Amino acid sequence: PLSAAAWDRKLLTAEEIAVIVPISESVIADASIDVVGKVTELIGQEFARVIDAAAFFGTGAPATWPTGGIYGVANTATQTVAATDVPATDFNALFQILETAGYDPTDVYAGRTLKALLHGQLDGNGPPIYNPRHGAGSYGTLYGVPLGYPLGWSAATADALAIDDSGLMLGLRQDVTIKMLSEATLTGFGNLAEKDSVAVRAVMRVGFQIANPVSLDTGTQVYPVAALTPKV
Repeated sequence: PLSAAAWDRKLLTAEEIAVIVPISESVIADASIDVVGKVTELIGQEFARVIDAAAFFGTGAPATWPTGGIYGVANTATQTVAATDVPATDFNALFQILETAGYDPTDVYAGRTLKALLHGQLDGNGPPIYNPRHGAGSYGTLYGVPLGYPLGWSAATADALAIDDSGLMLGLRQDVTIKMLSEATLTGFGNLAEKDSVAVRAVMRVGFQIANPVSLDTGTQVYPVAALTPKV
């Protein structure tokens, strides 16, 4: 006749990533390419590397993000399995951690060098466990689960990470915002005008959080993450 709902807050706090890149005006004038555009493109790439490293492994992460990132949460919760010499068995065991907790793996992430290991790997019935996809932004699949290769991957820490994305959130508060500087004085560089230079200033703000809801299958709070650690 009477029940209650309990809520444990998870705060998503937007944190700033920023950089200033000075460029000589003579380089801009003499180049046959859009130097500022190329620098801006590379800034976006490196911002992605910073976010990946912080979200997956806690590298350079602010205190408001999960300690140790996805790997750190999985390790603290003892939701890890050590790799062997049989990738088909390893990834089956990795997914089993989530499935036993009542989750369905939606994504698996690994270092790009894992591709060579997975090529030609078969399951017990003969079909390959890995089906690559080619082209920019494309994912392959591992046991039917999308497999991605983040920037900033720490191969010494984990061979792979599996998640159920229903419990993870990356919130974009402010997309990459670009501002050109021409009169500023930069620490370690000097005055832009005196050095006949301009600078690209880029800022973005993002937050990241991992929830640990009560599992529908076990009735206990479980994080929807698992880690495959390097072979001992």
